Amino acid sequence: MRKTIVIFISLLTLIGLACGLFTPKDDARNSWPTPVVSEDEAQKFKDNVQSAGDQLNANQPVVLVVTESELTSYVAYELQNQDVSVIQNPQIYLRDGNVQVYGQYDEAGTSLNISVTLRFPVSDGKVQVQIVTIALNGFKAPASLASKVQLAVTEQVEPGLNEWLANGMYIDALQIGDGILTITGHNP
Repeated sequence: MRKTIVIFISLLTLIGLACGLFTPKDDARNSWPTPVVSEDEAQKFKDNVQSAGDQLNANQPVVLVVTESELTSYVAYELQNQDVSVIQNPQIYLRDGNVQVYGQYDEAGTSLNISVTLRFPVSDGKVQVQIVTIALNGFKAPASLASKVQLAVTEQVEPGLNEWLANGMYIDALQIGDGILTITGHNP
């Protein structure tokens, strides 16, 4: 009887694997164009940020528009300039109010595909960073890992992002969609 149950469970598992029941779901990025990564796109990002800073200094309303390729290129080149980088080959998508980051997570000789979905709500002129999901090799990361990452983002990334992004600017809105990130703000 026990041998029959083991065989039955093994058979169900094999059928499940064959039918794709236990495999990770395809992510939406398969239908989106891959962001172009180039020095030109990274420079466009820097130029856009400089232009927004010039608008702020001239006491004009600020509008910063960034594309997926510009943001991906900037992040990719910044990661290359770090002494230790655990994320490789980033791809950043700006879709449906979310920033979706894909890459390869490398640590201690182990390489995993990582995806992180983020939201950036604005409150009192500052940007908040909310982690929506984290997945490793297509599987949802444990809640304990997500909590630790959210805490690190809240304590370390969010203040730096606001200092760098706002640079004295009151952020009115941050919109994300169709491959474009638009930030509007003004001098307080």
